[in-house]
This record gives sequence, structure tokens and C-alpha cells, in this order.
Amino acid sequence: MILIPISTLALNACIPVMVVSGVAGITDSLDKTAKIKGIEKRLLKLEQTLPKPYKPYVPSFVDMDTFKGGLYDNPKK
Repeated sequence: MILIPISTLALNACIPVMVVSGVAGITDSLDKTAKIKGIEKRLLKLEQTLPKPYKPYVPSFVDMDTFKGGLYDNPKK
């Protein structure tokens, strides 16, 4: 008989805690989304201030001596 009032009290205390934690999670998610959007806007402004489109340097292996000949060819002098 005592089990029913104890379980009722436990469930009644648990539901508000779940609601509060859900609201806190949603609020945190919305805050992070707003921060990410702000950072993206700032990044776009910075990219627009660059004098030319940024192209990173990627080395080409076409002119390297090791790839011009085979491993057992005569070495170039």
C-alpha cells in the first residue's frame, strides 16, 4: 500500500525536472545556432575583404627528378 504514494511522489518530482532539462537543452541549442550564424557572417565579411580569391599553394610533383625517370635509370648529372 505504501508503494503507490511513494511512486506517485517520485513521478511527480521527475516530470518537472525532465521539462526543465528539456527547456534548458533547447535554449542551449538555439544559442549555439545563433553563435554559429554570427561566426559565419563574420567569416563571409572577412573573405570579401581579401584582395583576390584565396587559392592555397599545392605543390606539383610533375617537375620533380624522381618522377621523370625510373628507379634504375642513369642518374642525371
